[in-house]
Amino acid sequence: EMKLLSFIIPTFNSAMFIRRCLESVMSQGHRDYEVFVVDNGSSDETPDLILNNYPSVKLIRNEKNLGSASARNQGIRASQGRFIVFLDADAFLEAGFFDALERSLASLSPCYAGLTAKISQANTGELFSCGLKITPLYRSHDVLKGKAASTASAPFEVNGFNSCCAALRRSCLDEVRGKGMYFDEDFFFLFEDTDLSLRLTKKGYKFLFDPQLCCVHQGGSAPIDPQKRRFYSFRNRFYIIAKNETNLSRFFLRSF
Repeated sequence: EMKLLSFIIPTFNSAMFIRRCLESVMSQGHRDYEVFVVDNGSSDETPDLILNNYPSVKLIRNEKNLGSASARNQGIRASQGRFIVFLDADAFLEAGFFDALERSLASLSPCYAGLTAKISQANTGELFSCGLKITPLYRSHDVLKGKAASTASAPFEVNGFNSCCAALRRSCLDEVRGKGMYFDEDFFFLFEDTDLSLRLTKKGYKFLFDPQLCCVHQGGSAPIDPQKRRFYSFRNRFYIIAKNETNLSRFFLRSF
């Protein structure tokens, strides 16, 4: 039967974080939700930890690391929720998240594809993201990153969502789905949320930052080589330009 919320949490060697992440969801004392963890071939005890301690969590296991875009797609396809909540394994929800989310979703205007959360950094308490600002040159920035958490106290519109923690309407995701894919799996890792945000924007949808949805980012759940990160960062930005820009020659003249 259809749930209100489906949580989709990709994991890859996330044993040191996943318990706190799942506890923060389970402790909200609410029933109309389901949780999917999609494990990308972890070699640590992540899958066993989930199987042994969280029987209600639906665990999808991949033989190898298929990337976060692919893992989230698997979760969405398997889930039933009217709203999909993306949550990273190295993040956890603060108390009251569910109540605030239910209230906000009940009154959310149909023009919004979803809500972005107030994500703060565990070590500093500063803001990690309030959603994405996407520039006309397709650069993507986390809104208010590094600022004091108190600076984000009222709702405002943003250009996109950070998949660390955001709630999106399934009906909107279905509108941009192609070949069973919601996130573009060519991205593998990094900027796949920017790309999906742009595709939803092209359909006329907007995104709303909600300061009541509080989440903490611990950081470092996907230990990736800095050189690889640079490669994906550079390559995926070009993917975004190629996919979204109708006049490439004009774009490159504009950007230099």
